[in-house]
Amino acid sequence: MDTLAHGLWAYSIGKGAHLRERWLVLALMSAGPDLVWLPFTAFDFLTHKGIIFHTRPYELSHSLVIWLGISLQATLRWKKAFAWTWPWALHILIDIPGHIDLPTPFLWPISHYTIHGWFDWLTPKILLINYFSLAIIFFTLWLRDRKQKKLA
Repeated sequence: MDTLAHGLWAYSIGKGAHLRERWLVLALMSAGPDLVWLPFTAFDFLTHKGIIFHTRPYELSHSLVIWLGISLQATLRWKKAFAWTWPWALHILIDIPGHIDLPTPFLWPISHYTIHGWFDWLTPKILLINYFSLAIIFFTLWLRDRKQKKLA
């Protein structure tokens, strides 16, 4: 899934569930795994080295094992950290079925096992379905908020 859509899905889930976390935190945490490794690739492209895939940042940012370790440590320290780390896990879980060319290393560093995706998030048909679904969800949330304001 593209980085923007990851952020929008986390925001819509957070808003729909009336979570207190700020929308920007939820969106950034969901987009975060891509924001960790994409700058390396963008830098290589912009410096005319071509697109060089950087494995280690991708493995770190797309691992449920790493997410769990960081989330547990943060939760023990700040008590409510899971409330803002769940979008990161959602990002990884969403990527698993939709990455054909670049399987998600969700068990790294324990295992290099990956699941070959069933579809590609970046095909035009899937992109259209994804953003159309997001538009419906955001419209529904807008209607709900409007109705709640009228009742207040």
